[in-house]
Amino acid sequence: MEFILYGSSKWRNVMVKLRLKRCGRKQRACYRIVATDVRSRREGRDLGKVGLYDPINRIISVKLDTLQFFLEKGAQPTKTVYDILKKVRGRIFPLEKCQVSKKKSQFKSKNWRKKENKVKKRIRYPYEQYIWSI
Repeated sequence: MEFILYGSSKWRNVMVKLRLKRCGRKQRACYRIVATDVRSRREGRDLGKVGLYDPINRIISVKLDTLQFFLEKGAQPTKTVYDILKKVRGRIFPLEKCQVSKKKSQFKSKNWRKKENKVKKRIRYPYEQYIWSI
């Protein structure tokens, strides 16, 4: 997967993860779901903002275009992000094609394309961004 890194004019191969980035004030944590280089720290620069997760108010906000873009390019969600996205799994697309880690069992299924097509036919997406209450 190739992305332009900040401060670099060259294209480089970068391992990208979907992870949580903490924001909010003390005792009122809220997290952004961001795509970031695996070598960067938690509060470091991100390649793109994918969504927002508020555990206190139980809100998940996801930008579907950006999420789909990074997953198609091969970005791997962390276990926590995978669990968050799994809560809205039937509403977006099947997450079987995502891989959390090589040690865990592979989340690929033989007929994930059929499942993805069924979900796309069943649900209409009038907006770019969706907000769910858990």
